Amino acid sequence: MIILYVENPIASSGFYEKILGRPADEASPGFVMFHLHEALSLGLWRRGAVLPAADCGHEMVIMAPDPASVDSTHDAWAGPVLLPPTTAEFGHSFVASDPDGHRLRWLAPS
Repeated sequence: MIILYVENPIASSGFYEKILGRPADEASPGFVMFHLHEALSLGLWRRGAVLPAADCGHEMVIMAPDPASVDSTHDAWAGPVLLPPTTAEFGHSFVASDPDGHRLRWLAPS
Protein backbone atom coordinates (compact mmCIF):
# COMPACT_ATOMS: atom_id res chain seq x y z
CA MET A 1 0.00 0.00 0.00
CA ILE A 2 1.16 3.53 -0.72
CA ILE A 3 -0.16 6.30 1.51
CA LEU A 4 -0.08 9.96 0.59
CA TYR A 5 -0.50 12.51 3.38
CA VAL A 6 -3.03 15.14 2.34
CA GLU A 7 -4.76 18.10 3.96
CA ASN A 8 -8.30 16.90 3.16
CA PRO A 9 -8.75 13.25 2.11
CA ILE A 10 -12.31 13.75 0.83
CA ALA A 11 -11.31 16.73 -1.32
CA SER A 12 -8.18 14.94 -2.58
CA SER A 13 -10.20 11.85 -3.43
CA GLY A 14 -12.03 13.87 -6.10
CA PHE A 15 -8.73 14.42 -7.90
CA TYR A 16 -7.79 10.73 -7.71
CA GLU A 17 -11.29 9.61 -8.74
CA LYS A 18 -10.82 11.63 -11.94
CA ILE A 19 -7.36 10.33 -12.79
CA LEU A 20 -8.17 6.73 -11.79
CA GLY A 21 -11.57 6.82 -13.49
CA ARG A 22 -13.50 5.37 -10.54
CA PRO A 23 -14.74 6.19 -7.04
CA ALA A 24 -12.89 5.41 -3.83
CA ASP A 25 -13.49 2.01 -2.25
CA GLU A 26 -13.58 3.38 1.30
CA ALA A 27 -13.91 6.93 2.58
CA SER A 28 -14.03 8.75 5.90
CA PRO A 29 -13.07 12.30 6.86
CA GLY A 30 -9.58 11.15 7.87
CA PHE A 31 -8.78 8.46 5.29
CA VAL A 32 -9.75 7.42 1.76
CA MET A 33 -8.74 4.13 0.10
CA PHE A 34 -8.52 3.08 -3.54
CA HIS A 35 -7.85 -0.62 -4.20
CA LEU A 36 -5.85 -0.42 -7.42
CA HIS A 37 -4.91 -4.07 -7.84
CA GLU A 38 -5.09 -7.27 -5.83
CA ALA A 39 -1.75 -6.40 -4.21
CA LEU A 40 -1.69 -2.58 -4.38
CA SER A 41 -3.78 0.11 -2.74
CA LEU A 42 -3.56 3.90 -2.57
CA GLY A 43 -4.52 5.60 0.69
CA LEU A 44 -5.06 9.30 1.30
CA TRP A 45 -4.48 10.06 5.00
CA ARG A 46 -5.23 13.40 6.66
CA ARG A 47 -1.78 14.87 7.31
CA GLY A 48 -2.63 16.13 10.81
CA ALA A 49 -3.72 12.65 11.95
CA VAL A 50 -0.56 10.73 10.94
CA LEU A 51 1.29 9.06 13.81
CA PRO A 52 4.12 9.62 14.25
CA ALA A 53 3.90 13.12 12.80
CA ALA A 54 5.55 13.28 9.40
CA ASP A 55 7.67 15.86 7.66
CA CYS A 56 7.45 13.99 4.37
CA GLY A 57 4.47 13.41 2.11
CA HIS A 58 4.15 9.63 1.97
CA GLU A 59 4.85 6.19 3.42
CA MET A 60 4.89 2.63 2.16
CA VAL A 61 2.83 0.10 4.10
CA ILE A 62 3.78 -3.56 4.19
CA MET A 63 0.82 -5.72 5.12
CA ALA A 64 1.38 -8.32 7.84
CA PRO A 65 -0.85 -11.35 8.47
CA ASP A 66 -1.31 -10.69 12.20
CA PRO A 67 -0.16 -8.48 15.10
CA ALA A 68 2.43 -11.05 16.21
CA SER A 69 4.15 -10.69 12.81
CA VAL A 70 4.29 -6.92 13.29
CA ASP A 71 5.84 -7.37 16.73
CA SER A 72 8.41 -9.94 15.59
CA THR A 73 9.45 -7.77 12.63
CA HIS A 74 9.83 -4.82 14.99
CA ASP A 75 11.93 -6.89 17.39
CA ALA A 76 14.26 -7.92 14.55
CA TRP A 77 14.43 -4.47 12.91
CA ALA A 78 18.01 -3.17 12.78
CA GLY A 79 17.29 0.36 11.55
CA PRO A 80 15.64 3.42 13.10
CA VAL A 81 12.16 2.89 14.57
CA LEU A 82 9.93 5.97 14.41
CA LEU A 83 6.92 4.47 16.21
CA PRO A 84 7.00 1.24 18.23
CA PRO A 85 4.21 -1.32 17.83
CA THR A 86 0.94 0.47 18.43
CA THR A 87 -2.70 -0.49 18.03
CA ALA A 88 -5.00 2.07 16.40
CA GLU A 89 -8.50 1.91 14.89
CA PHE A 90 -7.08 0.64 11.58
CA GLY A 91 -4.87 -2.10 13.05
CA HIS A 92 -1.58 -2.93 14.77
CA SER A 93 1.54 -1.39 13.26
CA PHE A 94 5.00 0.02 13.74
CA VAL A 95 6.84 2.62 11.67
CA ALA A 96 10.53 2.52 10.76
CA SER A 97 12.74 4.10 8.16
CA ASP A 98 14.98 2.67 5.48
CA PRO A 99 18.63 3.79 5.07
CA ASP A 100 17.48 6.79 3.00
CA GLY A 101 14.87 7.94 5.53
CA HIS A 102 11.75 6.68 3.71
CA ARG A 103 8.93 5.75 6.10
CA LEU A 104 7.89 2.10 6.18
CA ARG A 105 4.88 0.87 8.17
CA TRP A 106 4.26 -2.80 8.95
CA LEU A 107 0.50 -3.21 9.47
CA ALA A 108 -1.80 -6.01 10.53
CA PRO A 109 -5.21 -4.50 9.66
CA SER A 110 -7.98 -4.72 12.23
